[in-house]
Amino acid sequence: MAFAIAADSVIVGAIKAAKFGFGIGYVVPIGLIAIGQFILGHPMAATATILTAPVNPAAMTCAAIGAIYFGWNALTDLERSAIMQKLQSALEIGGELIKALVAFVIVKSKELLSSESTAEFKRFIGDAASMFGRSIADVTRAVVDHAAGAYELVAEKFKRSPGKPDELPRLPL
Repeated sequence: MAFAIAADSVIVGAIKAAKFGFGIGYVVPIGLIAIGQFILGHPMAATATILTAPVNPAAMTCAAIGAIYFGWNALTDLERSAIMQKLQSALEIGGELIKALVAFVIVKSKELLSSESTAEFKRFIGDAASMFGRSIADVTRAVVDHAAGAYELVAEKFKRSPGKPDELPRLPL
């Protein structure tokens, strides 16, 4: 009896993880498109995006990626095997291809969500903002970005002063 309850809670946890991932993956692209349309002054296009969301292939793909990323590892080996057998039969593809697709989604999602990728993206945004006389802090409005900008400004001033060290140590931010 206790084993059945524990197994049920694991299954419920796996289903919740997959639903969470699917929901995040589905809502984000629809939200981004709608926000962009509103910003561009197209409220009707934003409304159309929301109304046609159930048949939007981009949103469904993102939702599926979210479900795989958050839900695949929450499944038991038996559940993964059952999914793979159904897909092999329905799509007439091999199990190794299915495993490769899942691995690709998980690995690339982790790479995209890593701190290095986030830092690189912030540098890209900062470089683009500087072309318009702005900084990353103007874009994000985050306190940490303001502090980093102030530190870099002070470090640049010290570098230019005669008789000062060439470079200040970098603070971990």
